[in-house]
Amino acid sequence: MLANPGRDATAITVVEVDLHLQADELVGKPIYKIVQRYLWTGEKHSIQYARLLAIVERWKPQRIVVDASGVGAGVASFMADRFGERVIQLRFTQQVKSRLGWGFLAVIDTGRFQDHLVAGSRNEADRLQALFRRQLAAVSYRVSSSPEHFIAWGVPETARDPEGGGLLHDDLVLSAAMVAELDAQPWSVSGNAPHVITAADPIKEMDGGF
Repeated sequence: MLANPGRDATAITVVEVDLHLQADELVGKPIYKIVQRYLWTGEKHSIQYARLLAIVERWKPQRIVVDASGVGAGVASFMADRFGERVIQLRFTQQVKSRLGWGFLAVIDTGRFQDHLVAGSRNEADRLQALFRRQLAAVSYRVSSSPEHFIAWGVPETARDPEGGGLLHDDLVLSAAMVAELDAQPWSVSGNAPHVITAADPIKEMDGGF
């Protein structure tokens, strides 16, 4: 799930879609397990495309949700041309972001958003998870009084990161919230249990980590 919310940054959240509760009468929806995050800023489009191709080649996702708004339109078009119907393009409007907000809350409130445990700052995965949680803690929201009850949400533009003092953004939160779009997709249980492919990370091989 690729997010590019108005600044020259790209956030990617890779999730495993666990379908073992799909047949449960009370739930009937997938569980989303975070297995990897990526975040980079200020990269040239050619480098971004190479990294995205490497990520897709590694994880072989069934669905790719992409922010197709503004500067993200080029990346979204490239992904759609390359991967066809697997790509879901989101063009953000008040209604779309509200739908994601309510949908993400529904996934969280039903215990279906599962993140790995914080293990300290030993590696990039731990660092990005900690940043995600700081971003999440800084999110504010407002629900309209209209019949649609639109929810406007995000990290305020003036919010500061308590760990570094710089501006705090919501790239990783917005990327994670795109599970709400996956939640609207039809999923069926195959004969094989869901699994995560483990392999050397091609991104680290390209630039030594980031």
